[in-house]
Amino acid sequence: MRFMIAPIALALTVMAAGASAEELTVTLDHSSRLPVQGAASVVVANPEVADVTVVDTNTVYVMGRSFGSTSVVVLNHAGRAVFSGDVIVVRPGSTVAVYRGVDRTDYSCANSTCAKSDHGAAGAAAAPAGH
Repeated sequence: MRFMIAPIALALTVMAAGASAEELTVTLDHSSRLPVQGAASVVVANPEVADVTVVDTNTVYVMGRSFGSTSVVVLNHAGRAVFSGDVIVVRPGSTVAVYRGVDRTDYSCANSTCAKSDHGAAGAAAAPAGH
């Protein structure tokens, strides 16, 4: 019975802290908004992978600096964690434009797979100079 009390007490302590354990994926050289409540400061395990800025008590921005993953903890004014999770920085997807005469078709590529993009069909206006 004594052995069951310690894990239960630990679980209650973690739940009482109010921090959400999550995973956030950020593209290299881009930022993502992390909505939180009561942010005052942050701790980043590896600042070479991600940079984190507290904008206000409800907004934190995470910037991908290099490939990899790191843990991030956002603390409130009392020092309690309001967010705790891993940040994974990934490479941006590739975009390929295929020209057939003056017609252009855009494809978004990731993980050796390409899919046709709707936003790139601009027709003759998108053709390269000289065509």
